Amino acid sequence: MRTYITVIVVLSLVLFLISCKKRDMNVLPAETQNQSFGCLLNNKVWVNEGSNHFGQSGLDVSIYKNEFSILADKSNNTIHQEFNFYINQPLKVGLFYLNKSNCYAGMNDVVTQCSFNTDSTLNTGTLEITKYDTVQKIVMGRFSFKALGYYYGSTDTIKKHKDSIITVTEGRFNIKYYTY
Repeated sequence: MRTYITVIVVLSLVLFLISCKKRDMNVLPAETQNQSFGCLLNNKVWVNEGSNHFGQSGLDVSIYKNEFSILADKSNNTIHQEFNFYINQPLKVGLFYLNKSNCYAGMNDVVTQCSFNTDSTLNTGTLEITKYDTVQKIVMGRFSFKALGYYYGSTDTIKKHKDSIITVTEGRFNIKYYTY
């Protein structure tokens, strides 16, 4: 009887360990995956991971009055990048154009000291809110944009990356938001 119980416990433990999967960082998350953010950055998969520079979760969405913002971080031993979106108008299901001072997107690379932002010229894009649930406080959407690089680092960094443009495609998020 004791052997039988031991076998069941060991088998249960093995099955539990096998069933635990770590998120594959080389695959975009499904649009329906909770607490997810990902895109193709210059045709390479970018998925948030780690924490922000304050040690908090690497994914933050907030709504304050008419201001909607997303901050998604990717931090590890070699990378520290963050995507940010800002919409200063009432949030609703629909399409927002990322080409104005009140509606923009950007990506900041702390390691290379480069900041890429949408603007009102050729470097624009869209953010589509596909679900906005005010009861469960969930917002889902898709995005894509091009952004021009602005560099705040050394002269060598500026020369190396002058006029660089990033292309962000197949972006998606499904995030619980906070109101202030």
